[in-house]
Amino acid sequence: TVTLTVTDDDGATNTTTQDVTVTAASPITLTAEIPTWGNSDRVILRWTGATESVQVYRNDEVQSGPLNREFWVDVNPGTGTWVYQVCETQSGVCSNTVTATF
Repeated sequence: TVTLTVTDDDGATNTTTQDVTVTAASPITLTAEIPTWGNSDRVILRWTGATESVQVYRNDEVQSGPLNREFWVDVNPGTGTWVYQVCETQSGVCSNTVTATF
């Protein structure tokens, strides 16, 4: 719980409280690369820290999985902005999100 007390120039005060939930950072780190060589119509995703197979999500929809490796290539995802994330299939632990724009 966090408490905030404000006092104005005339000495009047007001106090409010708010519950705060702290969540540990994910142990899974995800990166995305759009190659500058050859065809640039792909996104190469790489991740570390997963302790089991993962599923790959693009804009909150499953694209592939379960995968027991630490990379995946999204070939020709189309024009737009894509938000990727990987999540462990059993524990549900998810990585950070990364964004690719074409």
